[in-house]
Amino acid sequence: MMTAAPKRVARRRFAGFAAVLFLAVLAAWATLAGAFQDPSVNGWAIPLAVAALACIGVCVAYLLKLQMRRRALRVAWISAVIVFVLAAASVAVTPGWASAWRYDGRLPAATGCNDEQDTSTVNQWDVLHDDTGDVIAQAQLRRSNTCQTVWVRVRTLVQDASTVKSVSRPFSGWILGFDAPQESDPPTQDWSWSRQVFAPDCVVVDVTVTLMDGTSGTLHQGC
Repeated sequence: MMTAAPKRVARRRFAGFAAVLFLAVLAAWATLAGAFQDPSVNGWAIPLAVAALACIGVCVAYLLKLQMRRRALRVAWISAVIVFVLAAASVAVTPGWASAWRYDGRLPAATGCNDEQDTSTVNQWDVLHDDTGDVIAQAQLRRSNTCQTVWVRVRTLVQDASTVKSVSRPFSGWILGFDAPQESDPPTQDWSWSRQVFAPDCVVVDVTVTLMDGTSGTLHQGC
């Protein structure tokens, strides 16, 4: 029969390995979910998931070795419930996470979201000179129906005007907010594009057009 001290040691060992088991389950779920959402992360996600699964096996084997079968089964059931809850939550929120992960901050052309047959103009504005009020550029908010992403494109109406543009997504529902990096383009008479964000609801637009004399016009549109 075990004395009080060895029992305490066994319980501490059990608690420690149960905690490691719990963390390993979370690591396996998170890394595999990331791999399924974005194949580009397979280089690190798959080995990490395999290591987490191996850790789970070691923990279960050790718990059984301690002859704590009931507690081992209890931990296994709890871990299964945790994985089930996380999987159920993923079904509800992963599509948005996956799209945001895949498209946020990338150029529309690089992801195939700029197909003219699948995009539309959601809104458009004139960019006015900050001092004179003259129209110096046109801005259009474009949306991809397939990717559910938006970006702003700008065309200047004056010679030798450079542009800086960006879009951002406020926090909405299960999807975190994201500020796309600014996209700067030299003077051109053609359309130039910002980077995109996944935005099923609303987006914030910022455009700055700078003339050769250093003056500029700005546009800021919120949700």
